[in-house]
Amino acid sequence: MLKKHKKDQKKYKLAMGILLMVIGFSLLISNYVNKKIDYAYEYMNNKLFMSENNTEIEEEVEVEVSEVENVPAEEVDEESLTSDEYIGTLEIPKISFKRGFVGLNSKYNDVDKNIAIIEGSSFPNVDKGNFIIAAHSGPAWNSFFNDLYILAKGDMANVYYKNTKYSYKLVNSYKVEKNGKVRIKRNKNKTTLTLITCTNGSDHQQSVYIFELESKNNY
Repeated sequence: MLKKHKKDQKKYKLAMGILLMVIGFSLLISNYVNKKIDYAYEYMNNKLFMSENNTEIEEEVEVEVSEVENVPAEEVDEESLTSDEYIGTLEIPKISFKRGFVGLNSKYNDVDKNIAIIEGSSFPNVDKGNFIIAAHSGPAWNSFFNDLYILAKGDMANVYYKNTKYSYKLVNSYKVEKNGKVRIKRNKNKTTLTLITCTNGSDHQQSVYIFELESKNNY
């Protein structure tokens, strides 16, 4: 009777071990499949966007943004940034965002200190140009683009620059691997605004938001 009990225990342990292995393998497969599905979705979304516009252009810019937990204020010295240094303002009504930006050569044109204009950008007053701004995401004080993930196609963003209000509509968004560079896919016949930030909850992806100019008005 004791031998039978021990034999049953061994069978039970063996069965449990096999079950745990199967569960673990299933989880690994599930994660792999989900990543492939996400990749396929992003790929088809971009292809659909480009086929609709039929005017694809790719621009590669150097960008390094991330999720930031905490940046000590003393390292940033934000108080030194005076209103005289701002040359314009970015506004995104849906997420109640409004913040000024500085010139390319300002020491505050840095994602650790402010929203930052990326080298290679065209300013909003350049026809068919691309105005590119990047910022961090995360819970830190300088994670200015943390809520971009809330945006959906059709949402608006405004840029106030040189006494003109430029209104843009979100037409596409996608994710790219974080490697220090970002490929921007946009309609070359449109004047565009591109926003770039770290993808929420991801250490290896960045999110890109493409807006196209809808109108401009003097103010």
